[in-house]
Amino acid sequence: MYGFLFVGFCLVIASYVDYKERRIPNLISLVLLLTGFGFNASMSGMEGFWFSLQGFVSGFGLFFIFYYLNTMGAGDVKLFAAVGSWVGWIGAIQMFLWTAVIGLLIAVVYLMKERKLRIYLRSVWFSIVNFLCFRKFDIGVKPDKKTHIRIPYAIPITLGYLAYIQFGGLL
Repeated sequence: MYGFLFVGFCLVIASYVDYKERRIPNLISLVLLLTGFGFNASMSGMEGFWFSLQGFVSGFGLFFIFYYLNTMGAGDVKLFAAVGSWVGWIGAIQMFLWTAVIGLLIAVVYLMKERKLRIYLRSVWFSIVNFLCFRKFDIGVKPDKKTHIRIPYAIPITLGYLAYIQFGGLL
């Protein structure tokens, strides 16, 4: 019980720093990672260690894809992987789904506020058509400073974690 409150507290701090500075301190991710492994190993021995390792690898893999596509920062990947060490691989997948839904809602609100929603919907439409017709993801247009948005993704990670802890998985 207290372990999950500790994770929530660390995530709230990471969200605040990410919102203010657009970065997530490595110290927060490292503390979450080490305490996740330590907590699960102390509760279940080697089985707890493997539980944490599977969650860490799953969390890292799910978010690394987006880092590789240049849509997410490395701090987001490290933070999510560290939280994965607390919740295991099934929890990391379920938390990922919550985080994705919440992140999408935040992005839509942000785009509406910035009056850029139409531009992004058109871009998504062209990407889908381009993929269906030519099997290519690239539409040949790189985002510039005017259309590129940057969301402090520690906030959806925090809300996704809290939703997962409160309501369980989406599947």
